[in-house]
Amino acid sequence: MNVGPTQIREDLIFEQFKIGNVPDFMRSAISITTTTGNDTITYWVLPDVLSVGTNKDYLRTSMSPLTAKKIADLYSCILPTRKMAFQIWQAATVKLNPSPNGPPYDATMLSTERMVFHNKKIQDALTNKILGELVSGHKKDVVISAGLLSYPKNVAIVGWWYPSGQMIQPLNYVSHDRNYKDYSHGIRLINRMVTINGQWHDIYDVLRSKTLSILISDEGSFDATQIYA
Repeated sequence: MNVGPTQIREDLIFEQFKIGNVPDFMRSAISITTTTGNDTITYWVLPDVLSVGTNKDYLRTSMSPLTAKKIADLYSCILPTRKMAFQIWQAATVKLNPSPNGPPYDATMLSTERMVFHNKKIQDALTNKILGELVSGHKKDVVISAGLLSYPKNVAIVGWWYPSGQMIQPLNYVSHDRNYKDYSHGIRLINRMVTINGQWHDIYDVLRSKTLSILISDEGSFDATQIYA
């Protein structure tokens, strides 16, 4: 079935995650621990961006942030902040070079065909890599951002880091509305429950905290429950 970037495709994608049609290696999260000042946080992130299929045949699925939020809620997860996306890239044991599809830079960037084409390029780059390693650099991250409180109808993206640490995409929450989802967008899920100094916290509470949010946000504290709502 060739379904374009419509709500039909979004609904089909959500249904696949609802029934659990995901690769087995995407069922095990990887812990990331980082310290700021006297506080240490550990959170758990999926090894790759959201994908549909099996270990032998899977597709990284671009989607709107609204669909991503529905899937995150389904799994008691959250999308990363910009700071978390960078922390994940730093921790990744497999850092891939960004590989843009190139022109044309038009509506076809949202097509299923270009999503599949980009997925094939990533798979080729992962030849001989072990499934389940933490992979980054291959997609722009769809993120939550305090800036979206001022642009609530938009999507925020960041990333495509090179192994050198330089990135193609600085944080951008002004260019695209929240129905936009081109082939370069990836959805990374993080478990909502994190530990700080050994104590469990809901990550939404951490992001609201003026003292703790610095662990995972470089935009200050904000109410992330309002993002993509």
